[in-house]
Amino acid sequence: MGLLGWLFGRKRVDASPQSVNVPGHLVGRFAKDRHKPEGKWVQTTMMIKAAGVAHRKQAALEFAQAAKSASDAGQRYGVTVTPDRNNAHDQNAIAVHGFVGSRSWHVGYLDRNTAAELHHDLLSKKIPIAGELYEIYVGSDSYMEIKLIILAPPGHSMKARIKAHH
Repeated sequence: MGLLGWLFGRKRVDASPQSVNVPGHLVGRFAKDRHKPEGKWVQTTMMIKAAGVAHRKQAALEFAQAAKSASDAGQRYGVTVTPDRNNAHDQNAIAVHGFVGSRSWHVGYLDRNTAAELHHDLLSKKIPIAGELYEIYVGSDSYMEIKLIILAPPGHSMKARIKAHH
């Protein structure tokens, strides 16, 4: 994504063949409680949107409903990120799963460039990563965004990774 796309956002295109009815109570931004995974973590990316959510709309909508209910009830929910070594389209693919309690939904992937960068900088060196849900957005037109932040152990912050490249 170029600088202008980052600043102004891309035109929202819903390429999904899935037709999903969105309940009115889900429209808007929610699930902003920012539950961090256990352990010590630092932010290693800016906030990013999960890619491919439109192609997993039913699972994403189920996760959104469960996350909203969990948020309203003060329960824990979030996202996990897992390298998908068997992905036929991208050897660096990193899957994003939303979870509430013991339930989990595959809701998307990290974008190709971010996944490649994380593999190069961290995963290839056996440095683990984790995900932190930033928020979920559901539009009345069924457009959805799942935003997250990628975390790494202390010493591998975004600033440290940028410095290592120079």
